[in-house]
Amino acid sequence: MPTIKDFGAYRIMIYTHDHGIPHFHVNGKRIGAKITIESLSVIQSQGLRPRDIRRVKVWAAENQALLMETWRKYHD
Repeated sequence: MPTIKDFGAYRIMIYTHDHGIPHFHVNGKRIGAKITIESLSVIQSQGLRPRDIRRVKVWAAENQALLMETWRKYHD
């Protein structure tokens, strides 16, 4: 599973054998989230602070093309 961005305490990843609508994962020590690429809606979140979710969403909004390209590389 490729790491797309490393924020230090957590990473943005796209799982290569994942299913469903295009999304990415935020993984860290005892934290995690799953966020859609297109609408940046949080599908699920555990332990991630609201400010960290906002930070991830800002980065994701600026990098939607990269996220979608990476998703398609492994899922089309």
